[in-house]
Amino acid sequence: MAVDDKLLIGNKTRINNDCTYSLQEYEMNYSDMTNSLGTMPSAWKLDGVTMAVQLTAPKIVAFQIQGNVKKVPETTVKQYIWTKWTLQPERANPGILNNYFGVEISHCTGNARRVPLKYILLAKPMQALLERQIPKWSTSTWGMSFQKALMSYSNDAIFRFWNAHVEQRPLIGQLVRCVLDVLDSTGKNDFGFRATFLHQNRELGVDLDIENNEWAELLQDSYLMATYAIVNEICLEYRQPDHTTSICGDGSRYTVLQTHIGVKMGNSGSILSNDHLKRLKIEPHNQTYKRVNKEATARSACHFMTPESSIKRMLRLNLNLTIAKELLAPASSYSLGDMNRGNQPVILRASGRSYGGMSYKRNRTLLEDAGGRGNLEIQDPTEVTEEVLSQLEVEAVITQ
Repeated sequence: MAVDDKLLIGNKTRINNDCTYSLQEYEMNYSDMTNSLGTMPSAWKLDGVTMAVQLTAPKIVAFQIQGNVKKVPETTVKQYIWTKWTLQPERANPGILNNYFGVEISHCTGNARRVPLKYILLAKPMQALLERQIPKWSTSTWGMSFQKALMSYSNDAIFRFWNAHVEQRPLIGQLVRCVLDVLDSTGKNDFGFRATFLHQNRELGVDLDIENNEWAELLQDSYLMATYAIVNEICLEYRQPDHTTSICGDGSRYTVLQTHIGVKMGNSGSILSNDHLKRLKIEPHNQTYKRVNKEATARSACHFMTPESSIKRMLRLNLNLTIAKELLAPASSYSLGDMNRGNQPVILRASGRSYGGMSYKRNRTLLEDAGGRGNLEIQDPTEVTEEVLSQLEVEAVITQ
């Protein structure tokens, strides 16, 4: 203690109104320790204990204790969101639309990126689905305000809309549930990786080969993160000097996933924005990634990494290993201080080449047959009827 320090004995706690430490700084420092309320990892739980006492011989007493354990299943973010929006849509938190639960996959290159869930609602095929759900909702007053809030870069816009349209919350909840329902089975599962494919008023699913897109291992639902994946009509490119990453065209290249991570401060200390990770483990599924090469990383603002083989992972153990988790918001949403503490963008590259994420070359016959327009011409029904009548008249003349 210093000479001028005061020693207060029996004094009560007091409020220091001059404190400058904010909640924003608190979240910045401990973002790696936060997760969604209502979710829970799987755990083993003691389920009943029995105890028996037995006298086997004079002065010999035997005690027997027996217990049963059962595994409590995990409550994922996706399960919690679905329950909330199904049972109590009026009390649901619209902030989930700002979170980067969405995964947009390019129909052309096979590249993918994490996007806000509200971005998925604005996709053209999803807009058509919502129009079938509630016809002409987008032209109503509240519908136009809803779309404006979805298109806003501000996270507060959706809350302002939610508070201004209390009476329409059931209708808004119906639209959100429609999107959650069609995307519910997407993401990494026991059979592979599935994404929604909406085309020509059909609701389809596409099963992507994980061997050609190992980054899909990260997109498994958990108590930390959710995945709502859709194949969208967009050409996503991530160009590298060696021209190995997937770009527009029919060549064989590596697909990538763009996401954002928060480094756990307890295991690696401060990570500066100009430092580059050597090895990375992303929780809770614990996939490990390694830096692709120094040259590629030096030219990139993102960490450019690829999955690490199981053999190398066993040999290296925790050498130069940084532990992190996916973030609900990108690094650009944080301040420079957050960037310095390890909240940074990451590009995860597949370890094998593919054709837009697929194992075989695509067929462009439809485009060529349609004269380069990409659409097949369908004859006018009235012309078909006239041709049929003309043929009947000819047959009548021949008969006479």
